[in-house]
Amino acid sequence: MRLRDIEVIQAILQTGQLNSAAQLLQLPPEILDGFLRDAEQSLGFMLFASIRARLQPTRECLALQAEINRLYGELDPIRRLASSLRHSGAFMRPRIL
Repeated sequence: MRLRDIEVIQAILQTGQLNSAAQLLQLPPEILDGFLRDAEQSLGFMLFASIRARLQPTRECLALQAEINRLYGELDPIRRLASSLRHSGAFMRPRIL
């Protein structure tokens, strides 16, 4: 499982719809659909079922959800550090003359 797969799963869990998840990730829905299909194929099971125009997580996806949420929580310090570095200017790109 790749980080991109986890990001796609998290976005769909959060929004419940492929189009909304695609907007959240700033990707075309067709690309996101391809990522989802690739993830399901590599895992060997379906992650979502389409029910009344919404994507409902399967039992397998729900089993992964707690670990995915934990992983996202562990990424927060990295995001804060990146933001701090960006705002501090400490690591500005060197100018090419």
